Formats: sequence, C-alpha cells, structure tokens
Amino acid sequence: MIQRPRVPLPAQVELAGVNLSIQVNHCKTPDCANFGVPARTEQGKTGPSKDRDMNYKVHSTAKGQIPSIKCKSCGLNPPMKSNAGVADEVVRLLGVDGIPRPEESMGCSNAECASHARPFAAHPKLYWRRGKVDGAQCWQCKSCGRRTLASSPVRLHQRHRALAADMLSRVANKAPGRRASRGAGLKSTASYYPIVNFLLARCRERNGAVDRALMDGRLRLPRDMALESDCQVYTLNWISRLDRRNVELSAQCTVDAESRFILGMHSNFDAEADPFAVNAEAARIGDMDAPEPFRKHARHWLAGDELKAGRAMSRSVIHKQALARQIEALYAQAETRADVENIELQHHNETFLTPFMRNGLQVHMPYTSYAHWMLLQRILKGAGVRRVQASMDIDSMNRAAFLAAFKDEVRQGNAHAFFVRYDKYKTVDERRAIKEEGNRRRRAFAKTLPPEARKDLDEVHRRMMQARLPTARPFGKWRDLWVEHPAPTLNEPHKAVCWITPHQSVTEGRKADLHLRAGLARIDNVFQMTRRLFNAFERPVGTSSGHNAVWHGYSPYNPAMVQTYLTIFRAVNNWAHISEKDGKTPAMRLGLAKRPLAYEDILWPGQRVPRPKRSRRKGMRMAA
Repeated sequence: MIQRPRVPLPAQVELAGVNLSIQVNHCKTPDCANFGVPARTEQGKTGPSKDRDMNYKVHSTAKGQIPSIKCKSCGLNPPMKSNAGVADEVVRLLGVDGIPRPEESMGCSNAECASHARPFAAHPKLYWRRGKVDGAQCWQCKSCGRRTLASSPVRLHQRHRALAADMLSRVANKAPGRRASRGAGLKSTASYYPIVNFLLARCRERNGAVDRALMDGRLRLPRDMALESDCQVYTLNWISRLDRRNVELSAQCTVDAESRFILGMHSNFDAEADPFAVNAEAARIGDMDAPEPFRKHARHWLAGDELKAGRAMSRSVIHKQALARQIEALYAQAETRADVENIELQHHNETFLTPFMRNGLQVHMPYTSYAHWMLLQRILKGAGVRRVQASMDIDSMNRAAFLAAFKDEVRQGNAHAFFVRYDKYKTVDERRAIKEEGNRRRRAFAKTLPPEARKDLDEVHRRMMQARLPTARPFGKWRDLWVEHPAPTLNEPHKAVCWITPHQSVTEGRKADLHLRAGLARIDNVFQMTRRLFNAFERPVGTSSGHNAVWHGYSPYNPAMVQTYLTIFRAVNNWAHISEKDGKTPAMRLGLAKRPLAYEDILWPGQRVPRPKRSRRKGMRMAA
C-alpha cells in the first residue's frame, strides 16, 4: 500500500514563462504568525518528536469529513486542497483565456517525424518560417518537409465569413440563436454553432493577447487598483430526459472598479474532460476511496459526488432580512458546511444539483476560484500593479483563494481584501430615502468639523469613517469586524464593509480610505449585463400551467456554451461596448485603447474585412 503524504505535495505550473510553485495548504489568518507558512508534507513519528511540524497538526473539519490542518498559533483549521488540482485548473483557465500562443503548444503534425509534438517556439531550429495565412504563422519542418499552420483549428466557410461580424453583433446583443440566424440571412440554423465557435476563437485570441501582454509587461496598468469580485450561478436545462435535474454552473468574475474592465471571467466546467474516461480511471486507481485532497482527479465532480451536494438556502430569504441579520445568517450558513471554503457542500434539502455529464465535467468551484486569483495575481504583477484592493461578497471560498494567491502582498501590506454587504431587495423609493438619510447625517456631522474641512466632501466622509471604525461590530466565529458605510448610494443602500486583511503599517487615514473605497456595484452591474445581453443567461419565467414552476426557455442544453458566451461577452464589453455617460469603453478608461473597436476589428484584427457580395433583389417590378 502506497503511503500518502501528510499534506498534499506542492505542484508546479508555468505562467507566461514564470514557474509558479503552488501550495495552498497553510494558515489563512492574515494576522497570524503562520499565515502563508506551508504545512510540512512528510509523515512524522507519532507523539512528540524532534521532526514534528511545529506550526500545524493534521486535523479534520468540524463535521469530521474533510481533512484539514489546524494552526497551532490561531487555532483555526482550513480544509486541505489538492495543489495538483489547483495547478491543473490554472492550466485549464490559461487555455480558456487563450493565453498560450499556438507556437508554444503546436509542432510538426507528422506522427512519424522526429520533430513531432516539439513546439515551434521551444525548438525554432527544427523549422522554417513559410509566410502567414490569415495572420497565422506557417512553419515547415526541416526533417519531413510538412507545413503546419500555427493557429486555432477553427475555420469558417467562405460564405459565412462576411456574416461573422453581423452575427457577433446579434449574439452579443440578446438575439436568440434562431432569430440571429434568420436576421443575418443564414440558410439554416445548423450554421449557427459553427459561426459561434469561430466567434469564440477570435474573442479568445483577443483576450489572450491582452492578458499575455499584461503578464509580459508590454501593457501596463495603474500602480494602485481596486478590484471587485463575485460569483454568479447560471441554470441550464436538463441533459437527459431520464434525469431532469437542471445543471447549475458557477462563474467567477473580477473587474477593475474604476474602468469596469473585466480581468477574468471563468466558469467551473471543463469541456475538454472525458467523463467516462475520468470516472473509469478514478475507479481503477481508487480515487473514490481516498479523501478529496489526495485524489488524482480532485478538482472534478466524479460519479457519486453529487450525493454530497445540496441546494443551499434561498438567497432571497436572506436578502429580505435586516442587514445585520443577513450578515449573521451568512456566517451561520458558512459554519454549517463540512468544508467552509466549498459552497457546493451545503445541505438544506435533498435536491441534488450535479447530474452526470455526458460531455465534459463540472469542476469543484474552490479550485476554479484558486486558479482564477492566481492567474489574476500573475497578470497584475506583470502589468506593474503594486497595491491591490479586492472587494467581495461574504464568501469564505473567495477569501481563501485571494489570500493564497496574494499572501506575499498581504504580508507586505500591499494587498487588502474586504467583505461587502448591502440591501439588494429595496425599491427605488426606499433607496432614495436611505440615501437622503445618509446625506442628513453627513450634513449634521460636517457642522462639528472645522470650516476648512466642511467644503471637502471626501474629507467629511473620511472623518465619518474614522469615527465609526472604533465601533465596528464582530460577527461569526472568526470575529470579523463590520462597520456601516457612511455614504450610501442608490446602487448600494445600507452598505456595510469588513476589512479581512488588517495590517499594522496602514495609517488611520489610509484605513478609512480603504473602507470607503470598498463596494460591489460595478461587479453587480457586469453580472446584470450578462443576463440582459445574452438570452442564455436570462432568469427563467414562471408558468401557470406548471404551478409556478420555472421554465428556462433560452437556457442552453450544452454546459460548454456558458463559457463560450462569457468569453464573447468579455471581449465585447472590454473593447466594443461604450458607456452612455462618457462614450468610452473599459479598455479606453484604462489607457489600453484609443478608440472603441468595431465588431469587425475584434474578428479581423489587421486583416481585410470580408464583405458580402452584392446581389440583385428578386421581386416584382412596381407598376408604372
């Protein structure tokens, strides 16, 4: 019997030429002495010994189901995660965003050649350059003479190339598949998905090129950035008539608060995985008998795992409570989970939400979140960002992933994370009343200040926050300190914030500015646009014949379409959609573009745009 390590071993992954060592099994309490210090992986002797781990002991969660490490300094026990699973998910997200260049993964296509599968970029002396086709480099092998095009394998029929830009404008502006096909003049709706696959490939190339330039430092971002991150759930139609359970996929998105530029948008579905092959291998090697952190396929939902997942408490029930009760309920909900970082392992009834997939596999959301933040950390560091502030909803998974990815920056006081909560279920009149009440409190507080400080609105808010910080209220077993925001807005009424990465080097004025800066309005707006601009993400409607049951009329049956539409939305939102307020795109606000891109520019960058052939209209002549 092979003895498994005490804690999952570290994993290695390459991010844009930088080798990253991944070890997420460490204390995640920022003010603890063991924060970021990895647990020892080798097994030691039982009982007291010289080689024992002085910082952690192997433990289990409160429910006794998930292996964890217990910090000997702060007493908290974060659940273990598979570092190899996180590394595999990072590689998957790199492919989802199109960051690796084709030259880095493609080589000679002749299976009998000695240069087969040797990448062009890593072995340039084995190939000749032979011109370009549609902007893609053509390589010729020196051994066998075969020519290979280093590009995405997606091709588009000649008669559809001139319609691609029109289809992109329709897909990105809420046209259903059948209506978009007819409006663009396609002869059959069967051509819809090949065109969408072409749109996906070109949008992925656009996103990947920008991310790669940010990682390499060829494009720069502001030195101080405020990010907002959250997860959204998308409900799909059932896959089989024999199992009519709707599939629920989650997607994590992070945006720049100032420009609303989407830095990452990833769903927890691996479309490249073969569910039958993965489950067969898992059964053969005994993966199902091993704890999740020590599995080879730890990040995937395997057959039988759906028995551990249940539908969580309705968020609307929590939203309709008072703000303090909402925060208490969310903390209490997190404490009931066997794995505090996994929102998918929460029972409130016996309705399970992970039916068996026929094409692809669902990924445990914590692994997607860890990979999401590690990818963003590499992008921000390469683009010259020195100070980061991240705002997120009350979510232990998001918090743990951020602290694991930015542990060095948190230690230095250059990365800060905030929980944010506000009343979402308020009418417009109630929001206006809350804002007016906040303005009255501000005017009353300003009268107590010196005359020179009353004129500056930012200074008044800063001093109001400084006065409220000592009155922060602790919540949950983690004793997180929450304080009410002094400046409610129509988008965020009754807002409260919690600083989850306190650092002693931060001054009182800087601390107040960080609390004032925290918010979720921009990420909520981005999620709202995904639902408003794509029919596949629109919320379902109730049906009277089904006794108020919901019908997902426009939801896709193929789970891979979720990431397809999200990738297209990210490219169009960042580069093409302009705001009515300032007439700029998010890329223009960040200084990454000088003008909005047309749909043709996204699909045919630096290339000749295909135009439809002129044809004579067919019809009866008008009578004289």
